[in-house]
Amino acid sequence: MPRPSSRRRVLAGTATACTALACGSVPERLGAAHRHDPYPPREGGRRRAQRTTRTADPDGLEAFVDGVVARSFDEHGPDGAAVSVVHDGEVALSKGYGHEYLDPDTPVDPGRSNFRVGSISKVFTWTAAMQLVDRGAVDPHAPAREYLDAVTVPDGEAPVSLAHLATHTPGFVQRTAGNVATDLDGLRPLAETLEAYPPHRFAPPGEVPSYTNYVAALAGQLVADVAGTTFESYVADELFDPLGMDHSTAGQAPDALYPETAAAAADREDWYSNVPPASGVTSTATGMAAFALAHLGGGDRILSSEATAAMHRRWFTPDEALAGMTFGMPAFRRGGTRILRHAGGTRRFASDFLLVPRLGLGVFVSYHGQTLGAAGRAKTDFVDAFLDRYVPVDDADAPTPREGRPTRGDELEGTYRSVQAAENPTYEKLPIALLGSRQVEVRVDGDALRTGSGDDADRWVEVEPLVFRREGGSGTLAFLESGGSVTHLVEAGAPHTALERVPRRGHLDAHGALAAAGGLAALSGAVAWPAGAAWRRLRRLRGGGAGDGGVGDRTGASVDGREGTDGDGPPRTADSPSAPPRLARWTAGSIPVLLAAFVLALGHVVASSGLWRPPSWLPAAFVLPVLAAVATGVTCVYAVRSWREGYWSLPARIHYTLVAAGAVVLCGLLRYWNLLLGPLAP
Repeated sequence: MPRPSSRRRVLAGTATACTALACGSVPERLGAAHRHDPYPPREGGRRRAQRTTRTADPDGLEAFVDGVVARSFDEHGPDGAAVSVVHDGEVALSKGYGHEYLDPDTPVDPGRSNFRVGSISKVFTWTAAMQLVDRGAVDPHAPAREYLDAVTVPDGEAPVSLAHLATHTPGFVQRTAGNVATDLDGLRPLAETLEAYPPHRFAPPGEVPSYTNYVAALAGQLVADVAGTTFESYVADELFDPLGMDHSTAGQAPDALYPETAAAAADREDWYSNVPPASGVTSTATGMAAFALAHLGGGDRILSSEATAAMHRRWFTPDEALAGMTFGMPAFRRGGTRILRHAGGTRRFASDFLLVPRLGLGVFVSYHGQTLGAAGRAKTDFVDAFLDRYVPVDDADAPTPREGRPTRGDELEGTYRSVQAAENPTYEKLPIALLGSRQVEVRVDGDALRTGSGDDADRWVEVEPLVFRREGGSGTLAFLESGGSVTHLVEAGAPHTALERVPRRGHLDAHGALAAAGGLAALSGAVAWPAGAAWRRLRRLRGGGAGDGGVGDRTGASVDGREGTDGDGPPRTADSPSAPPRLARWTAGSIPVLLAAFVLALGHVVASSGLWRPPSWLPAAFVLPVLAAVATGVTCVYAVRSWREGYWSLPARIHYTLVAAGAVVLCGLLRYWNLLLGPLAP
């Protein structure tokens, strides 16, 4: 029975920290549609009677879109936008708003102004791959390595197929390094990028979905190798030219991206894709309308009707309650209406591409803005408003909730984080967790589950064991289990990415508190000891000595019945020199300095390049946490000696022990997030 799907956003939650545990078992409820030959069958099962939804007349459509775009400009401040809508085999609307990218004096022209479509590029890649399947040149279920000449597939004994790539189920984690260049000098051939940064494999193919750019980039290279050309040339000859998409390109040169503003782009652009099959296509609103028509059976044809139907069918689902993945596009349901959707974003562009085959409806929208985040917020509001208007949810389609407390509610509570970060064994784990992955907090709320908090909170009512529907709207959650234990969470709007259950010891809030406590403890020594030494020197200069018989007294006066101290060490005796305790404090004090320098270096890399193009000096920066770890070990040894040999006073020994404990906590966190020997990790 079909389930409703998400109509607007992925689950609320702040992505922050994650576990290092690997997923060693296969969720029992994963993948009812893992493999079909030669094409997957249509979704089976009993269906509800479908309610016919009609789009508004063309005049009403334009007025509606004008109003939504105007509100998005007022509320979010983007600089330009383009919208195209196709319906019943015709272009119902193609329109531009605001000004062109990098050219405030030129209004957006829907037929000429190029917009970066980001990850919507993947839809072109999967379409190109389906062309080869349609022509009999590629078996989608054969090992992909049989068709690849330029690169090696990191698949081991269980081979990855094109079908796995198209459904994001080869079991690879995301890698960001090398995906993007910040200038033209950083552009690399696709094969070189794929070989330089292969992903880690955390699960066998066809089992756990994990969205990555690598799979689409690899599929693009497969297309190029089979066709004996480059990916850019293939899509130009086989997709753009037949569809009349004259201004569309997968190339990255400024004169191809923005023909009218090439000079300005060369000087000001700071984002170029090194993986064009995943993120490098640029197109116009009119071009995207032609592409949508081709997929909906109108306009020019680039696939046979059989191949088009096959591409839109379900190839994989992590749970039967979800619409799952087509050949390259996530699917979800709004009431009884099935929608295929792929979003895309770059640094200053945000786009969305939706197909509603039953209604013959296709939509493309893209915004750009120099203010980071403005385009994304505007795009989200547009899609929400459009779907609410033209694909409304009928409550009659919603399944009846189960009564009472959610089944196994206590087991479902907890934190779930995208496998992209949770399973990442490289130094990218923390940046991806903080900046590029989803995290969901699940709590039982009476007879429902609650995710998020405040205005972003959602309640989910149970419709069958381990399956929940958003209360008061569309959207479905499915919990996956293995060996009787809940292991993953998948949301209807994102069937290409599973969220892994995070143990309590990997909870972000706990890690944040530990980092703060450990950092303060370690830093207290680096600050307090030099400050104390300076204060003692100042007192001696003013008064000719400390004179109080305390720890800082250099007169040789007795302290607790022992001989005098020098302020930095134990009682001064022949067999207990002052050098070891002084070295102990110098060693402990170096730890926060080394770690602060490392954090600043890594922060600079993330802020300047987002780890897309790691600088040549990055491996050297990872020497700093290694030195800090060594210093921590030495500090722990000195902490033990301070108690055995009587260094300092009792409060000073307690403080030194706390400094050592704080350093141990910090090093433990570094190890957890793969920041010790980071660039050398697999």
